[in-house]
Amino acid sequence: MKKFFTALVTALFLTSIFGPGATAQEVPRSVNQSWLPAFPVNSTQLTSAQKASIFTRVAEYSSADKYICTGVTSPKASSKERLKIRIRAKAACEYAASLNPYLSTWFQSKNSNAKRYQGRVLISIKTPLLNQGSEAVSRSSFESPDTVAGFQIKPIYLLPSDVADERLDLNGTIATSLREGNDFLKKTIGLEFPLDMNQQGEIDIGFIQSSMSTNDIEQLLSEGGRLDGLIAGTGFEKPSTSRKLYVLFAPVKDSADVCGRGVVSGTISLVAMKGSCGASSSEFGRVFSKVWIHEALHNLGVEHVPENCDLMSSRSDFPETRCFSNQRTEMDPNGIYYLGSNAAGVDILTQKAWVGNNLLSDQDRGTCNPLFDQNGRSVKGTWICSIGLVVLGPRDFCWSQISSSKMQTWSGGKWTTLGNGIPTKLPWGSKDVWECKSGGVAPSLKIRVAKADENWYRWQVNGKTLDPFRVIFQN
Repeated sequence: MKKFFTALVTALFLTSIFGPGATAQEVPRSVNQSWLPAFPVNSTQLTSAQKASIFTRVAEYSSADKYICTGVTSPKASSKERLKIRIRAKAACEYAASLNPYLSTWFQSKNSNAKRYQGRVLISIKTPLLNQGSEAVSRSSFESPDTVAGFQIKPIYLLPSDVADERLDLNGTIATSLREGNDFLKKTIGLEFPLDMNQQGEIDIGFIQSSMSTNDIEQLLSEGGRLDGLIAGTGFEKPSTSRKLYVLFAPVKDSADVCGRGVVSGTISLVAMKGSCGASSSEFGRVFSKVWIHEALHNLGVEHVPENCDLMSSRSDFPETRCFSNQRTEMDPNGIYYLGSNAAGVDILTQKAWVGNNLLSDQDRGTCNPLFDQNGRSVKGTWICSIGLVVLGPRDFCWSQISSSKMQTWSGGKWTTLGNGIPTKLPWGSKDVWECKSGGVAPSLKIRVAKADENWYRWQVNGKTLDPFRVIFQN
């Protein structure tokens, strides 16, 4: 038995799955292995006990990024038997992925002469080890534990696949730009953005070796598109418990006179650092130092404004605007767009997004939204909520009638009841999230959350226990 287990583990290590261009030396990982409870004879469907086992491991290893399911067969097994075992392994990995969409899953089958393991599925969970001395990790290729609580700017150096590495995340170029942008904000409106910091008190600049070429990224700048794909599959894809704006600095040129692109009321912006975007600026040091705060304000919800020399002006939307090199950049000096007014989308003075005022309160009314993938589709099983008074519903189902409903939370290794649900058409409190149609209802419960954290919940409706779902509460 011991010989089999060692051989199987060795085989698993040899078939480890790494991200594009990554190797085992680049990203050290710890490995935890456990066996699923046995399947009923000839069954390929997960039992409730097996689902509970998978959930427990996913919840326990919330920082894991790889989940490998290995079905064990006899060397003499028929092709039909081998297929059955692979289907079992696949079912285990698919259920794990439904609980945590950030897991990279892989299923396979292995032979063993040990009869006690034949027909069973071995689960291997891999978790990145941070700060282990390799360059990929020291360059923050994964999200590090936050030292700044609440809203913050997360800068990332995005290196195209066809560009030589100038180490702009390490040589002070990006750090200087961040300070230049903040210096302008503080001088102009008396506010500055909190920056993500590491445990050494330095700006925590992430690093992504992109599979996209320079042309691909410049095309995103000029034509637009979903920026989510720039961090999809990386160590920064999973939202943290702090509200973050991800500012991606890329060593590419301006495209169609565009130096940056940010999603209005989004969380990601892209900033070009070469060509005219990297030119010297008497006000900012480099042009891209102005660009990143412009795009960050888009992320906060500010639209372009039709004013000469305003930080938020844009000739693409307002061709008549002009600003010459001897003129100073302003920020809504008359307070009619986004300073003391929300005419341009939001009043940034009311946003809890500034040094000294970047924390939410448990007295606030929290909001929840489903997690969306890079294609704009909601990811079942994961929700993002702000702390405060929030309304929680089920994953994605409505009932024609509800006789009983109860919400439970995972705490201390067991499920604890929070309270009874109330049937409603708006289980998450807003039709903008989703609503039940055609007379259907779903359970809903209001809870007050004071701490940013990841919590697991599940509903028991009409005597049936539903699959758990995860909520990432952000401050």
